[in-house]
Amino acid sequence: MTSQSTHCGRAHRWLGALAACLLVTSSALAARFEHPSGLGFDYPGNWQLQSQEDLLILSPPDARGGQDQELILVGGENLGGITRVDDPRLLQWFDQQMQSLLGPVRRGGFQSLGGSGARIDYSAGQATHVVRYRFKGPLGVFVVHVNSSAGNARVADQVFASLGGELARDPNLVGLWTRTSTSGTDITYTGGGSGSFVASETRKAYRFAADGQVLYSASSTIFGQVSGAGANSTLLGEGDPNVDRGEYVANGETLWILWADGAWSEWQYRVFQTHDGGIALKLTTPGSKKP
Repeated sequence: MTSQSTHCGRAHRWLGALAACLLVTSSALAARFEHPSGLGFDYPGNWQLQSQEDLLILSPPDARGGQDQELILVGGENLGGITRVDDPRLLQWFDQQMQSLLGPVRRGGFQSLGGSGARIDYSAGQATHVVRYRFKGPLGVFVVHVNSSAGNARVADQVFASLGGELARDPNLVGLWTRTSTSGTDITYTGGGSGSFVASETRKAYRFAADGQVLYSASSTIFGQVSGAGANSTLLGEGDPNVDRGEYVANGETLWILWADGAWSEWQYRVFQTHDGGIALKLTTPGSKKP
C-alpha cells in the first residue's frame, strides 16, 4: 500500500537541490563528490566545494571574491523529454539560466562534444563563461565555468569528464503498489423506513519497472443509495483517471521521481512485511512524520 504526495510545482536542479554528502579521497590532489542518487564527480582536493540553493559551487584555492571571481558550478536538470544536445529549447534554457546568474551575456560558439555532450561559450565584456553539458538518463547534467581562465580550463574539463555514475535503483520497489481508501456519509433516515447515503472510493497506484520507469494512476468512484417507497436506487459516478509517467531513483532510503512534465517528487520510503504476511510500501514526505 502507498500514500500519494503532491508533486512539486517546478523542476529543480538535481544535484544541487539534493546535495547531501561529500566523500573526500585520501589523495591530497583529488576529491570526489558522491550523491546518494548514484551520481558524482571528481574535483581538485585543494578547491572548496559548497552547496548554494540549486547548485554545487567549486572555487579555486586563490579565490578572492568579487564579480570577476572564477567558479565552477555543477548541477542537473530534468529536461522533460529533450534528447538532442542542439535542441533550441535547451539552448534557450541555458541562455535564461546564464542571464539570471550573471546578468546580460551573449551566446557565442556551440560545439558538439560527441555522443550526448555539448559546449556553449558565453561572453560579457572581457569575461568568458563556458557551459559543458550532457544527458544522463532523464537528466541534463552540466558544468559551468564562470570567468573561465586558461589555467583552470583543464580543471573544468576534468570535472565534466568525471561527472556521471549510475542512477540508483532498488529492486524491492519493482512491482505494482496500490492504496484504496473509502469515505462516506452516515445513513440519513427520512421516515417510513427510507434512508440515503453517499460514499466515495479512491484508488491510487504506482507501478515501478526494473528499468527505472514509473507509472502513477489515480481514480475515484462516487456511489450512494436512496431507498423508500419500496424502491432502491444506486447512484454511481466515476471520474476520469489521472495518469502520470516518469523515471525514479531510489537508494534504499530516499525515492525521487522525475515526472515527464518536468516536476519531481521526493519521499523517504520503506518496504516491509505486514503482520498478515503481505508486503507494504511506506512513503513519507521529507520533514513529515505522517506516512
